[in-house]
Amino acid sequence: MIYLKTHFYLPEEIQFIRLNFLEGHKHFDKFIICEFNYSKTGLKKEYVDLEKYKVFNQEEMKKIEYHKIDLSDKILPAFDNKDKDCKKNMSLNNEGLFRNEFVNYVDLKDDDIIISVDADEIIYESFYEKLITNQIKLPAKIKMHLFTYKPTNYCGPTWYSSLATRYKLSKDFREKNKIDGIEYEVKYPNWRDQGTVTDHCEGCHFSWCLNNDAMRNKIKYHGIGVNQDPENSDKIDVKETIINRDFTKRKPFITIEVLESYNIYPKTIFKYKYQFPMFFDRS
Repeated sequence: MIYLKTHFYLPEEIQFIRLNFLEGHKHFDKFIICEFNYSKTGLKKEYVDLEKYKVFNQEEMKKIEYHKIDLSDKILPAFDNKDKDCKKNMSLNNEGLFRNEFVNYVDLKDDDIIISVDADEIIYESFYEKLITNQIKLPAKIKMHLFTYKPTNYCGPTWYSSLATRYKLSKDFREKNKIDGIEYEVKYPNWRDQGTVTDHCEGCHFSWCLNNDAMRNKIKYHGIGVNQDPENSDKIDVKETIINRDFTKRKPFITIEVLESYNIYPKTIFKYKYQFPMFFDRS
């Protein structure tokens, strides 16, 4: 079995979920989509509820496993980036919790292949074909073209955190994280950053490609370690944030057009342009 697995927390991410489905649905057996009633910062939130958006038709739903998961007994407070306990809770518990919780809802076999991505990390259809023909050594960190703030702001082939693996290779894999110079063991497998980087880019990461309100929501709930301040997140000057590249570690980018001839964008966006207007918005 081949599984594509992700989690999401914003309505604005649904278009990326749709894009990942269309790119890979001919090749994966199931698309596992998880949503939680808490943010990674430990704040209670409402479910977006993917089903009400009617993203998938009845036939497509046969390949979807959508799980709305209550984390009340597992999530830890991690909303204050200046608090040592919050930083530990985020790094050692919450990050892995969000990416690992799917194992409790899916009947996985040791040789099942799992592609673990965040919602805005899109896997090319051609990558599945390489997997099926054993051209990819597992586990593998998937190299991606990186875009920031807009799908036209190109940072190059510089992203490689998403994971392709077999269940048996990663179900017990735990990294140790350093916090203020001290090394700690994380509680859950993170389904990320394991193995060797693929030779070629096999997808795209559309980092922070959100509207202003969604960016403020992400700052408030996601807990990125840059401005974990839920009380003041609504006051952030998003325009200034983008100019300063505050949430992209100052990565430089060049402005390009969304063109199929570049061979860096998922082919699906050109085949179904009407479903992905953000890629062609010139405003």
